[in-house]
Amino acid sequence: MINIVAAVQFQLLVKRFSRNFSLRRICAALVFLVFGVQAFAVDCLRCNFDNQNLAFKNFAHSNLSGSSFRNAYLMGTDFTGAVLDGTDFSDAIANLAIFKDAHLKDTVFIATELELSNFEGAHFLGANFTKAYLVHSRLNANNANGAIFCATILFNATVNNRDC
Repeated sequence: MINIVAAVQFQLLVKRFSRNFSLRRICAALVFLVFGVQAFAVDCLRCNFDNQNLAFKNFAHSNLSGSSFRNAYLMGTDFTGAVLDGTDFSDAIANLAIFKDAHLKDTVFIATELELSNFEGAHFLGANFTKAYLVHSRLNANNANGAIFCATILFNATVNNRDC
């Protein structure tokens, strides 16, 4: 008798589940997850992303030269291999952002929060890190010869005034 009641309850649960999670809804959720997260992974020269919440967006291998991300929220955003020449990240919050192998010629990071960000293999010629916060980031100031460091808080919470 208990097995029959359990079987009936299970059938009702399956009907409820199939009603609430139709194939159409599952497909819509998958499309949102796939395209919603990666919708910005395109080239966009001189685009304005100021004051936008772009947390965990994928800009990997995009050309965003001359764009502006001033005061943007970029936590976990992926800029792997992106061309960011002349891009302005001033006053942005980009903790956990990934700039691995990115091109950062004349890129501005003035007063930008970059805690735990990854700059491995990035090209820094003329990048400006004045007053940036780089605690626990993967950026070797000794290898960033073309970058500007003035009042920059580095990896171990020490202040670098190399270029003041």
